[in-house]
Amino acid sequence: MHDHGQNPEIDKDLLEQLGYEGRDVQVDWRIGSSAVLFFISVFVAIGVAWSMIGLVDRTQHAAPAADRMARPMMPPKNAPLLQTDVTAKKDMEELRAQEHKMMESSGWMKEDAGFARMPVDQAMEVVAKRGLPTRANARDPEEVK
Repeated sequence: MHDHGQNPEIDKDLLEQLGYEGRDVQVDWRIGSSAVLFFISVFVAIGVAWSMIGLVDRTQHAAPAADRMARPMMPPKNAPLLQTDVTAKKDMEELRAQEHKMMESSGWMKEDAGFARMPVDQAMEVVAKRGLPTRANARDPEEVK
């Protein structure tokens, strides 16, 4: 077994000549700087906590709950009303249903002007039978060339 105690064969002067340090590390300044760093950290934490408490106190005393409830919930009359996702989806579904109903039914659009609407499938059949309408004063396509 090896004895880990002092070895009398080692020459300490030789070790110092080779660049080895002959004394132990001084820990006094490290303990002092750690204590200073600790106290600075505690001081900063107390300052931040104090400022946050002050901020919370100011916001709680800004407006009583009764005043907040008395405020109008709607925007001013000249401001646009914003739509939520739920109401927007419902409105789009209603619009699509109304458009689909109009495309699948027949009726007068402007009766005095003679405009009527008919289902799309029926209109396609009419165009297929009669052909596309032409104007009375239309020129022959051969003349245009």
